[in-house]
Amino acid sequence: DFARYWRTPLLPGADLLTAEYHDHEFTPHWHDAYTIPVIEDGAECYRYRGARHVAEAGSVPVINPGEVDTGSRAVDEGWRYRVMYVPVGYLHTLAGEIAGRAQPLPWFDTEVIRDHDLACRISRAHRLLEADAERRREGDAPGAPQPDLLAVESALLDALSTLLTRHARTREAPLG
Repeated sequence: DFARYWRTPLLPGADLLTAEYHDHEFTPHWHDAYTIPVIEDGAECYRYRGARHVAEAGSVPVINPGEVDTGSRAVDEGWRYRVMYVPVGYLHTLAGEIAGRAQPLPWFDTEVIRDHDLACRISRAHRLLEADAERRREGDAPGAPQPDLLAVESALLDALSTLLTRHARTREAPLG
């Protein structure tokens, strides 16, 4: 099992994760942020909102903030994924910018998102963010090519905007 967390100033307040799990199991837990993973290999099984889900390679199993979920392997070889834990305010502001006016809080259905194009966009943005974070950690080597920060930020905004415009809904009103 392997996991690497980091942060980047290009996505303020977010945590990012690259991981590969073969035997690890997540007990019930929750995050304050939107959990936006892309499964790159294998498959993950998880419980969310009272149902069992399987997210295979190429899928995007988004978890809404504050909601309890679990996680474990769905296949013998486990799963490899990349995750962005995006702050609620960031995604909410982006939704308003896309619409050109204030928007309700974005919310996502419980089903695994199976959108190959979206998965590629999220994976690309995550990889670019990871490469930039690695460069920042190691420092700029003399003569080393400088990253195109506009390209990194553009990929991030493209991925999250695509997620919002294709798959976001508004939060369900509380019962009662």
